[in-house]
Amino acid sequence: MTTTSQRPATALTTGKVRGSYLHLWSPHKSDADANDPEKKATYNGNFSFPKSDTKTKAKFDAAIAAVKLTPKALKLWGGRVPSKLKLPLRDGDHPDEADTVAKNPHLKGMWFFNASAQEDNPPEIVNRDLTPITNKKQIYSGVWVYLDVNLFPFGGKNNGVAVGISNVMFAKDDAPLGNTSRPADAFAEIEDEEEGESDNVLG
Repeated sequence: MTTTSQRPATALTTGKVRGSYLHLWSPHKSDADANDPEKKATYNGNFSFPKSDTKTKAKFDAAIAAVKLTPKALKLWGGRVPSKLKLPLRDGDHPDEADTVAKNPHLKGMWFFNASAQEDNPPEIVNRDLTPITNKKQIYSGVWVYLDVNLFPFGGKNNGVAVGISNVMFAKDDAPLGNTSRPADAFAEIEDEEEGESDNVLG
């Protein structure tokens, strides 16, 4: 009898999260890192979920606690958990995030986080029936998805916990964010031409 392998305590599957600034189809560098050869392009995005989703928040809290106990983290952090640690979840209602929320109003009342995958390990992107998504327009800034992620430590100038994306599952559509639009929205005001009206704009 075969058994499925147990997932590490640092991994979790989210509830519905809303994606923005998505670069899930091809690796991307931020403008700030574009000319830095040491910074590698990644598949990445920003994701948010409502504070009412206490189950996903609890999963993050448990995974963060697990990261702090890993040998890799303790090695990066000099054998102990630093008093100042940069954690992945940010509070859309905290005063420190006021500027970010002013530019991204959809983050109000939400927890939000950045997540990425290395250039040589792109995330799998699937529909609810687990079939691969081939239409790239189905995953856009504003869409809701489920994420399979793994949290890991980082060190250096700053110490903290980051989020790695393993898999992405489409959840539901929503209004596009940023400059993205859908045909149904863009052309909603256009009415059918009256019967008998000429299609020839020159004649």
